[in-house]
Amino acid sequence: MNIALIGTTKIAKVHFEFLEKNIKKSRFFIISRNLKKANQFIDTLNYKKNTKVLASKINILKKKNFSIIDICAKTSQHHLILNRINLKKKIIFIEKPLFNPKLIKYDTISYLNRLYKKHNKLVVCYPFLELANSTKLILPNIKIKNIVFNFFTNGKNRFDDIGYDLIPHVYIFITKLIGIKNLKINKDTVIKKVLKNIWTLKFETKDKIKIKIRLKQSNNYKKTKINYKINDNFIIRETKLINGDFQNFLKYKNKKIKINNPMEKTIKKFVLNLKNKKFYKENKEFTYNLYNFFKNI
Repeated sequence: MNIALIGTTKIAKVHFEFLEKNIKKSRFFIISRNLKKANQFIDTLNYKKNTKVLASKINILKKKNFSIIDICAKTSQHHLILNRINLKKKIIFIEKPLFNPKLIKYDTISYLNRLYKKHNKLVVCYPFLELANSTKLILPNIKIKNIVFNFFTNGKNRFDDIGYDLIPHVYIFITKLIGIKNLKINKDTVIKKVLKNIWTLKFETKDKIKIKIRLKQSNNYKKTKINYKINDNFIIRETKLINGDFQNFLKYKNKKIKINNPMEKTIKKFVLNLKNKKFYKENKEFTYNLYNFFKNI
């Protein structure tokens, strides 16, 4: 199986690790404008003996047949890459967010229509779906009245770009947790505050669920901090590197519960559902609902 991995970012390395782990025999082409950078990236990877990894430029997409094209470049480049790739019926897996709405000249929903017409097997990576699934196991059958979600991480985004980068995680988590596909908000209750490093949002859904989101990006954070309160239940997401394995835990009521690595689980599901039309449809619905949410805040 030929796989094109576009980008040499930190998240590209994560995508490579879990794709390579879940596909028995594969050949990866690491695509970058700078071949030296692509080769340096390859030198940092660990992979099976029967896996081949090569550096290439984007024109390789026209020369070889690829089963998967995985886009992990900087978010500011996503729409440019998607506009350039003209390979209908190819499976495209892309790190969230699909694109930054601020960089699109058209209405975002109209742009989505164009994208999905051009790329009908487009899947956005939403690992917080799995974080929500793990949380639901801890709090089964709970009637949710309010949610407070805090997400502090290292990053260079500032002002509204913080929201565009991190809200996809939080939106997907909340909708999956509540058990609805579309988060309908009462626009009269929306309070948004945007500072250089902090992005906050408060609103109430039409089902009377109160939600508060606080996001922060700073170069000073060495480790991502995530915690959330569902009604009176306070949960902390913790991570730890143990013998080279990036493990995830949920800390709740003085208990530390090991959970599936959300990214690993997400990529494994993606590989298992390459031929599942329902999988593509559900991912597409999440994406449309997310960008409608952006328009309403």
